[in-house]
Amino acid sequence: MTEEMFNGDSADVTAQIDTLARKLALDMDAYTKMDRELKDRKDQIDRAKETLCCILEEAGMESCKLACGLNPKATNKKKFGKAEGIGDEQMHEWLRKVNMGDIIVPYVHYGTLQSALQAREAGGNEVSEDVFKTWIVKGVTLYGKSKFLAEVKR
Repeated sequence: MTEEMFNGDSADVTAQIDTLARKLALDMDAYTKMDRELKDRKDQIDRAKETLCCILEEAGMESCKLACGLNPKATNKKKFGKAEGIGDEQMHEWLRKVNMGDIIVPYVHYGTLQSALQAREAGGNEVSEDVFKTWIVKGVTLYGKSKFLAEVKR
């Protein structure tokens, strides 16, 4: 099929692979940078919200109508997380004890499920098609991307 696409000329195939691999390396790098920038920006926004809330509270204000039309209002939302050294089972036990067990939902992380089922198949065991669908995701690994990017950026 590949030979038909390029009339059997491997130089054309290699040139097309080279072009696409270079573009892919640059796009993957741009995506990684944008993702990092997005996380950094969210952190900055969260810090700015906290600062603004503190300024309002220190001034004894709940909100402040500004001439520009904005009306920042201080909010304080209580969040909960497991205490140091407490595992899921201990937390679940407490929730059941106080009649809150109905909020416990079993959860398997997608990545964990993928590796566990791949390992099961690799061990010669069957994965039930009644329970799991399968599909193939085509892709590539770009080795040498870091070196390529370092050269391009010079």
